[in-house]
Amino acid sequence: MAATESEQFGRIEARGIDAVPLDERHGKPSSLFWVWAAANVNYLYVVLGGLLMVFGLNVWQGLAVVVVGNLWWAVIGFLAISGPAAGTPSSVVSRSMFGIRGNRVYTGVFNWPTFIAYEAINLSLGILMVHGWGYVVYLFADFRIWSLMRWSFPKFLLIALGGVIPFLSFFLEVRIVREVKAYLASRTAPADTTPQSVEASH
Repeated sequence: MAATESEQFGRIEARGIDAVPLDERHGKPSSLFWVWAAANVNYLYVVLGGLLMVFGLNVWQGLAVVVVGNLWWAVIGFLAISGPAAGTPSSVVSRSMFGIRGNRVYTGVFNWPTFIAYEAINLSLGILMVHGWGYVVYLFADFRIWSLMRWSFPKFLLIALGGVIPFLSFFLEVRIVREVKAYLASRTAPADTTPQSVEASH
């Protein structure tokens, strides 16, 4: 069956929360695999899986917890049967149970905070990951300039703290740059090496 105009690549979904006619329902349950896989394959679940090791589980126990935990998605699938039957999302189907006004409360109290919290956790972990790798580069640069300038070890630690303490990096940037520039200026100052001509006396 040919796809409708709204189902073509780059087009905006026109149905929204409206009921989808039967002649436009050509998807299969297997078609949802890539949609849910794309939404769930991210660094958040890598971190959550690593926490199982932190809690003291070994690899096989951690895998068992993951498998058993994912089996609960079968319950979600069972509850989602009403979606294809009604042709609308679950947030709309729940109107039959709570009513239109009651469903607004249900969606606002439970669904919306869940979505916001999910995105907030992903965004926070993403920022931490980027900051972590950036801090590794920062430490390498710190060690490099510390070794070249032959500063004391406490100064190395002070510069390292500039990458984790807010606003400290702004003060260190001005101070360190000033010290390095002064050191380089002293090393590259032109010396008066022109030999003085001595006129021979006769």
